[in-house]
Parts: sequence; structure tokens; C-alpha cells
Amino acid sequence: MRPLSKVALGGGFVSLATVGGLVAAGLLATTATLVVTDPLAPRANADSLSRFDSCASLLHWYVDHSVDEVGPYGWGGPAIYAMDMPMGPMDSAPGFAPEASAGSVDSAKSADARASSSTGTNTQEADVDEPDLAKTDGRRVVRLVDERTLVITDVTGAEPRELGRMPLPIDVYGGELLLAGDHVLISQAGGGNGMGGVSMRLYGDTVRVVTSTDRPQLAFVMPHEQGKQSLSDAAATRRNRELVRATTIEDWLPAVVDNRSPGAHSRLLDCTDVYHPDEWSGGQTTAVTTYDVADPDHRQSVGVTADGQVVYSSADRLYVGSTRMDFQRSLPGSDAMQGRMVMPVRPQNTTTQLHAFALKGTDTTYVGSGHVTGTVRDRWSMDEHDGKLRVAWTRDRSGTITDSNGETRQHSQNGITVLTERDGALVPTGTIDQLGIDENIQSVRWFDDFAVLVTFRQMDPLYTVDLTDQDHPREIGSLKIPGYSGYLHPIGDGKLLGLGVDATDEGHNLGAQAAVFDIGDLADPQRVSRQGFGASSSLPAIDDPRAFTWLPDQRTGLTTVSTWTNDKSRLVALHVDEAGALTATDLVTDLGWNVRTLPLEDGRVALVDDQSLRVIDVG
Repeated sequence: MRPLSKVALGGGFVSLATVGGLVAAGLLATTATLVVTDPLAPRANADSLSRFDSCASLLHWYVDHSVDEVGPYGWGGPAIYAMDMPMGPMDSAPGFAPEASAGSVDSAKSADARASSSTGTNTQEADVDEPDLAKTDGRRVVRLVDERTLVITDVTGAEPRELGRMPLPIDVYGGELLLAGDHVLISQAGGGNGMGGVSMRLYGDTVRVVTSTDRPQLAFVMPHEQGKQSLSDAAATRRNRELVRATTIEDWLPAVVDNRSPGAHSRLLDCTDVYHPDEWSGGQTTAVTTYDVADPDHRQSVGVTADGQVVYSSADRLYVGSTRMDFQRSLPGSDAMQGRMVMPVRPQNTTTQLHAFALKGTDTTYVGSGHVTGTVRDRWSMDEHDGKLRVAWTRDRSGTITDSNGETRQHSQNGITVLTERDGALVPTGTIDQLGIDENIQSVRWFDDFAVLVTFRQMDPLYTVDLTDQDHPREIGSLKIPGYSGYLHPIGDGKLLGLGVDATDEGHNLGAQAAVFDIGDLADPQRVSRQGFGASSSLPAIDDPRAFTWLPDQRTGLTTVSTWTNDKSRLVALHVDEAGALTATDLVTDLGWNVRTLPLEDGRVALVDDQSLRVIDVG
């Protein structure tokens, strides 16, 4: 069994140095932190988790449950993809969404405009900072260049002035950073054959790092035919399972490697700080590690034997979610497929498990788990309010409908489920479904007592949902227009700025667009203005909202517009007047990639791309 790469966390710095007056520390996620879904694992009954009482019981849990998942090719073996699509017309059947009703909340006038965080990032929650490619304290900009170098720049003068730089390990990628006072924390992936997964959040001076550690990457054998040296499927399976039985607890749990003390490493988790569901949910381990930014050696970690694909955090709760699907294991009547995994294109019985942790100071405590049926698009599909978790989901082929031709077929749908903490579980206490029949969720924006949800396949149904009584959510209004908004940003006065895609009535892409929506009357949302950017354009902020900045004082949004045909990017200012009229102005036309716009304390904006930094006046 070859040695395993491990996770460097907390005290496990890739480097520790003073650069430009800032203390920089690195977190490295390696092959042990693959964020993947195990297709062979059964869905977990995640409503009840128990704590392990020893390392022996934890190791038995991993080995005894996972050994049957090992075949002649190792974990799972080769996958065979099979077409498994619902038959029948794909047009949306009219009349199946619930009728709109006047909810107890009828106005969005109280939805305030959202500015960036104090470090310049467009975050999901105002009180929780998120990592990004560049950060600022208003006077200095900290950024990663080519994922290889940390650069600190003074931006108080007429021109940026570099204060210092530090090279990062050359075999890593995907770097992001947090800025807390004079401390910079850097997370990166790499150092092995797989992709690492690490997610950070900052709460004042408290850091929380979430890692998802994959099953051990062992030296599995494979069947082959070479005369007397041939190895059958059965023999390969036996050898591979013996490798799993020979593993130790160190092979399964993440470790801390401290580069300040060569060769020193320790477990990130105590075995008794790991929880497990009643049913097997796969061999991954998700850990939440908490420490004060100035004292990373004193850390606390808690773990769950489950995957962690989506991380959402409010000020006092952190949620980790993972989606699992049921797959067939063989094709009927095909001996050649015996023992192989067949993955339908559109798997059924999809469930997303959710694990909740309470946050207080530097303490992180597991409080309960639950699940929703369906897939959760991303962290923006989750929100916590008044102690309840609201989750927007999509269920594929979750029921049947009769279309306009009188034909019955399966359909997909979207909805929102509200979960309440109760007796160590997240219990569903409210649901609204049947939103966007045969559509997919494109964006969600949450407010205290209502939500705006956008779905799309051909048309863009924008739904407003009343959450005043969270246990009885209901649709208030809807707006159906071509195209969709992939990101929604509140800009005040009951209006949203949507960044998305323009489309024909048949759903054909016409390029990127920005639009202003008036949701002052939630029962009758309206699009009041729009601006298209051309047939070959796209908006990076649709997939990564950190690429968007709203400047409340100027009533202006900043976003990058990319063009596929000439491989160019430009910075566009989107000005919205009090009536909602939208004006787009090109500010900079020679940009690279991974653009960020960081508001500075003097009113200017630091414009950062993958190669350069400049300071601009937006006006």
C-alpha cells in the first residue's frame, strides 16, 4: 500500500511568512480530499447520527461497509453509461403550477441593497466572509497571480505600489484566500492524482475550514491476461478487498502536516469526534475545523462519515450537503455487464443529505442532520432564518402529468422545503412544490420573509414565494419571459438586478443580458428594463457571483462580459436609476480572466485580473 497524501490544515501550513506587512499562511488540500459522490453507496438515512466511541469502531465502520464496494478494478470499477431518458414531448405543460395567491407578505420594499463585504467580496451572507482570488482592506490589495504567487499591493496612491510577494508551491492549483487584519489565509488543491476539496469561511477573527476526504487511494490491481501471469476478475477482487481490510485508521482520516516541523503530522480528528448515520453513506469523511486566525495551533474539529459537496453558512449555523443517486448495477440480460456499474443519464431517487453545525465563538458543535428529496444546485439554494433551514431543490421525474396532447409522461419539478432542528434531526416542517414543471432552477435569492426563485428550459418563470409562515410556504406571483437570470442581486427600492441569458421563445441562447425586476408587488413581479450584450457573450458572474460588485452610493453594478468569438473580456458598469431604467457603459475593454472589482475606502475600485491590478474611478 503506497503512502497517502494528506490534508494540511490549521497548524499544517504549506508556508508561513511575512509579506508586505501581512502574515501569510497556507492550507493545502491533496488527493485525500476529493469532493465526489460515491455512486455505489446507498442513500443515507441522515436523520439520525451517532458518535463513535473508539478508533476501532470507526475503522470497522469504514472497512466493513466499504469492502463490498471494491471490485476487480478497485472502488466501483469501470462505469458503463446507459441512456435512460423519459419518453414523450419535452414542452412544459401549462396549468400545473399552483395558482398564485396573495400571501401575508405583499411587498419587497424592505429588501435592502447589498454591498460587498469589508474585504471586497460579493458574499452570500453579510456577516460571513468568503475566500476569493483577491481581497482588500481598503488600503491594500492581496491577490494570487497565476495561482503561483501571493502579491501584496498598496492602493492608497495615484498608482498601485507593490509591497511584497511570496511564491507558492508549484504543484498546486485553485488557490483562494481570506484576509483578516494582518493575516492572509490561502487554500489550494493539488499534490496528487486527484482534485482536493477545501472550503473556508471567516466570522470576524474565527476561521472555519470544511474538508471532504475521499476513500483511501490504494494500489489496486486490475484483471489482465498474460499467460501464466493472468489475473481473473475474481482474483483481482480478492486482492483489492484484502488491501482495504489491511488499512489503518490513518488511511481514512485527514491529517495535519506542519511544515515548520519536518515529518511531524497528526490526525485532524479524534475518532470520538466523528459521527455516522444509521445507514452507510459512503467512505468519505467531512470535517469542520475551527480556530482563531491568530492562533491556528489551537483548533477544534468535528467530523461526519459523509461526503461534503455544498457548504453554506449563516452567522450561527454551518450546513454541509451532499447529493446521492440510485444507480443500476447491470444491464438486464447482459452477462458481459455482470459486476459493472451502469449509470443512467438521468438517475432516479435522488436525495440530498444535510448536516447542521452550531457556531459560537471558536466552538463548532454538530446539532443534527436531515435530507430533502432531489438535487440542490449550489449553496445559494440554501438559507437559514430564525433557526430554520430553507432549501430549494429540483426533483427529476418525480411524478406524471398529462400534456396538451392528452399523453401522460413523467415530469420534473422544483420547490422549497423548510427544515427545523428537532431532537437531533433536521425535520421537514414546510414545503412548496410544483414550481417550474420540466424546468431547472437557475437562481434563488432569499429574504427574511420571502424568496425569489428562477427556473428555465424555454421560458423564464420567476416565482415569488411567501415565507412569512415558514412552515406553510406558498407561491405569491410569477413572471414568465424568454431567457433567465442566473444571478439575482437586491439593489433596494423593491428591485432586483438579474444577470443571465437572453433567449428566444423556443429557448435558443441569444447571449448574455442584464435586467431589472420590480418586485415591489410580490404578487405581480415585472421586468422594467434590460440590456443585451450580443449573441456570443457570457457573464462569468452567473456561475460565480463573486465576479459582480454592487456600489450602492452610485447605484451601479460592475460585471465582466466575456466574448466567445474573440476571447476577450471587458468591464461593464450597469447603472440603474430610481425608476429602474438600466444603462450599460464599457469601462475597460482589455481585460484578462478571473476579474474582480474591489471597492476601496477612497471611493475608487481596484480592478484585478489574472495578470494585473489597476485602480479606476467609476464615477
